[in-house]
Amino acid sequence: MIDDEEHPHYIACMREMDRRINKFYQWPVTELTLNAIQDELARHRITCRRNGVDFPEVVVIGLPRSNTIYVRRRDLNKDGIANLVIHMTKADPPPTAEEIAIAIHRAYPGVKTLL
Repeated sequence: MIDDEEHPHYIACMREMDRRINKFYQWPVTELTLNAIQDELARHRITCRRNGVDFPEVVVIGLPRSNTIYVRRRDLNKDGIANLVIHMTKADPPPTAEEIAIAIHRAYPGVKTLL
């Protein structure tokens, strides 16, 4: 399996992922939208793996007020999740703490605290 992020086949899978999720950016960020994107990305991962690319599992994180979607690796550690939270606070309009907590818990249900 190809797992080198600089390999042309891996890069092609990343570009295809972008193409697949671009159509969702005009949709409102709802649970239905997030589930549809997650399903699309799961199918994409299967296709990549069939083609010999070890594409990572990803999660979809959405902020409804700012209509913002993030796609991140499922295996982020606590530092990576903390950095994501910091990045999320810069959305416009800024999300509430509750909105961030719901989004993080949906994507990373095992994370109880970042401290």
